[in-house]
Amino acid sequence: MNQRLRDTYDCSGDAALPARFTQLPESVLELMYRLTAQRPLDEYLVRAGFAAIVRIREDRIRDALVGSVLTGLLARGATADEVVPLLEVVAGLDDLSIADRPAVAVDAPYRVVVVQGSGKKGIKTVNISTPSCILAAAAGAPVVKVGSRGTGSLTGASDFLQAVGFNADINVQTTIDMVRGIGFGFYNSEITAPSFFRIYKGLFSVPHALVFGISPLLSPLRGDVTLYGLSHPDVGLSARVLVRLGLPDVNVVTTTHDGVHYIDEVGIFGTTSRAVAEEGRVFPTVQFSPAGEFGLGRYEPADIQQRSSVFENVRATVLALAGRGTAAHADLLCANAAVILHTSGVTPTPRAGFSQARECLRDGAALGKLRQIVAESGGPAERLDSHLAHLRPELTRTTDSGV
Repeated sequence: MNQRLRDTYDCSGDAALPARFTQLPESVLELMYRLTAQRPLDEYLVRAGFAAIVRIREDRIRDALVGSVLTGLLARGATADEVVPLLEVVAGLDDLSIADRPAVAVDAPYRVVVVQGSGKKGIKTVNISTPSCILAAAAGAPVVKVGSRGTGSLTGASDFLQAVGFNADINVQTTIDMVRGIGFGFYNSEITAPSFFRIYKGLFSVPHALVFGISPLLSPLRGDVTLYGLSHPDVGLSARVLVRLGLPDVNVVTTTHDGVHYIDEVGIFGTTSRAVAEEGRVFPTVQFSPAGEFGLGRYEPADIQQRSSVFENVRATVLALAGRGTAAHADLLCANAAVILHTSGVTPTPRAGFSQARECLRDGAALGKLRQIVAESGGPAERLDSHLAHLRPELTRTTDSGV
């Protein structure tokens, strides 16, 4: 785009709009015209138009335009040149910078894996990524889970952890200290980006153009590698976006059983797609059968669907970590922990990671790690015990317990 057009669409000239107005800023109009006409979009126009949209004061108008742009771009087929400026606008709302984030370093030969998910799953499931992180930590991987409350499902990462007693009111340094001390840390991304969440919350239940990088963008810290679950088939685009945002080492995964509905994790059925970037180089996307990779039986989406209530959803996950859940839930956690363990360097292959994770479920190490995490955060053990009270007494302990 030449300088004249940059000046035309410069969002700095679009003052925050009054509650009622008759004319949208030129940058917004041009963005919408080109989007609806399916014409090429320039990154400067995308940045200027979206920046003007998020500054509109009238919620009803702003929400309609945000939804139109983010859904329209994804439906048309977004590119990295379009997604990156959108995410840069989001970063500007809360002064976020990947380059300025503290790095998590541990005294271990393994890589610190920061795990995040896009949410917006095509099928609603039991909790997967958070308990998989706990399981991987029990097996020796240093893991940071960054998440939030559920927006399209019953229990997000924060919902689950708080339901079992985790004290989510912790700062970044405490999260880093927990990773260094016990191999697991959690941070609520809603604390990092309050301005963004005020605009975003409740608008979407399905994927949109920001999902290719929004969760890693909201992380307040950096690890050695980012593992990102995406509820969309284009994991390669997500990897390219994350590299451009300043994350040179990433793994992006997604799974589908029908080519239409995707979950933001490794599955136990269908096909999993994985895109990897190392030192800024994005490799071709690979696909594999998780059932074949891990030697699993036949499962269907119904085997991992979310339960009827928050309490039942949380209890199902606690029982899985205690080695008392369904076979499908256990295999699902092991499959995702296996990818974390392999990515971290704990195991030479995902298959070896699966076996190691399964052993941690069987010998009680996973439940012990969950207890240790709750205790280390300063949370009450009684909440976790409430989900185990109907089992044998030895599984219910209100005292501090570690692995």
